[in-house]
Amino acid sequence: MTLNYRKSILLLANIIFLISFFYFDFDEVVNLEYLQSHVHTLVSYYNLYPVESILLFCCAFILCISLSLPGSLIFSVSAGAIFGVKYGIIITALSGTTGAVIGLLLFRYIFRDYVTGKYAGQVQKVNKGIEKDGALYLFSLRTLPFVPFSVINMGVAITSMSPLKFGLITLVGSFAIKFMFVNAGATIYEIETIADIATNKMVVLVGLVMLIPVIIKLLMIYKKN
Repeated sequence: MTLNYRKSILLLANIIFLISFFYFDFDEVVNLEYLQSHVHTLVSYYNLYPVESILLFCCAFILCISLSLPGSLIFSVSAGAIFGVKYGIIITALSGTTGAVIGLLLFRYIFRDYVTGKYAGQVQKVNKGIEKDGALYLFSLRTLPFVPFSVINMGVAITSMSPLKFGLITLVGSFAIKFMFVNAGATIYEIETIADIATNKMVVLVGLVMLIPVIIKLLMIYKKN
């Protein structure tokens, strides 16, 4: 089986999955209201089948991240609501990182032409930043809650950064943001809107993490001079 044939099969499978996702309205399920109304059922299932619940959640979250589907934020919140903060942060960190690496590989080897054509501007910005500051630039992007995961994956996909390095930086850089969402999930009934997740303590935590790459960059400039 040739490489191009394998790419075509994988591309077709992804298209079928995406069409099914929206045709069967799965995007209507991945929202805060649905989670709040079904959290008791989900927790009960987890208590009865803990291993199966974790595996199902991980597979769904990995698919969501790798295919850039909507709902990654709600997945993180639901992890806190179902598994608690301690296990929730471990599950989301590992699953999210795995999904990001798979997404990187998909964008690099399957959807490269599509990405460079449709998202040329955004991808080029990320690419230039990676070329200039490397791992530090990627780390800084991962600490920003308003930069979509998929855009970063696309941008890094056209660079030569290794998947292992990309995964490690993603794991560390996105930890604070994931913790904020998972922690919010532990108090799911106190959340009325997504904006309620950003409590003062969590904003300060994320803000401090966002300062890390800035401080490192300043130290590098100081040392160089």
